[in-house]
Amino acid sequence: MNAGAHPAHHLKFSRLMSPSPTYQETGDLIARSLRRSWEPDPALELPPPECLARALPEFARGGGTMLLYHRLRAAPAHAPDLLERLRGQYRIELLNARRRERCLAETVQLLRDHGVEPLLIKGWAVARLYPDAALRPYGDLDLCVADSNYDRAYEVLRGRENPVAPVELHAASGAQGDLRYASLFERSDTVTLHGVEIRIPSEEEHLRLMALHLLGHGAWRPMWLCDLGVAVEHRSAGFDWDRCLHGNRRLSHWVLTALALAGDLLGARLNDTPAAG
Repeated sequence: MNAGAHPAHHLKFSRLMSPSPTYQETGDLIARSLRRSWEPDPALELPPPECLARALPEFARGGGTMLLYHRLRAAPAHAPDLLERLRGQYRIELLNARRRERCLAETVQLLRDHGVEPLLIKGWAVARLYPDAALRPYGDLDLCVADSNYDRAYEVLRGRENPVAPVELHAASGAQGDLRYASLFERSDTVTLHGVEIRIPSEEEHLRLMALHLLGHGAWRPMWLCDLGVAVEHRSAGFDWDRCLHGNRRLSHWVLTALALAGDLLGARLNDTPAAG
């Protein structure tokens, strides 16, 4: 046991060293490990190193390996062997993150050159809020285009040579929960990446979209809860909760439930939000 570990804390996770830890035990460990992991310096108590090492496959499945590395990097004496083990993977992810960013900028510009205006959802749209580009990996680029441009966009994208990141193309008439992609265009914002303007949803509607996406997929990736934590804590001073919670009342309640989960499990700060309490 580590010198600074609390005995009860150690016992709480000791059963994870058994051959078949329960889902509850594994989930508890992951939640503790990813708590406030989106902070620049997340200096909080971590589970014992041997438990973390055993749970690495679960972190990988849930997308949280690099966030675990970020936590370990803030406490290098806690698990130096595990930290060193993940350092090489982090360097690869950092390189991949830079390549995906370049690919995103080039893809958006390519579509725009062919008269198609895309809207990016998830992926880099939320990864940019993290303190480090490698901490929030994403595989493909979720781009939405007008229905009238869908076939043209498909042909343009099919002609890309050896793309770093594949594109998941969505028609604007599609939806996530009660949000139509077409409506996201109307109130979208733009951010610049490698000299290219990237269109993304407004922060209010993107938060709603991410919460509904998380619950629509059974909240099986802990990284999605981290996304809610980082998004709600990075919202602007003028964030409009009425806009975020506008729509189907049941789905709006789901959004608040997802935020409450991020607060309860991962320590997201919700005191000044409708999800408080």
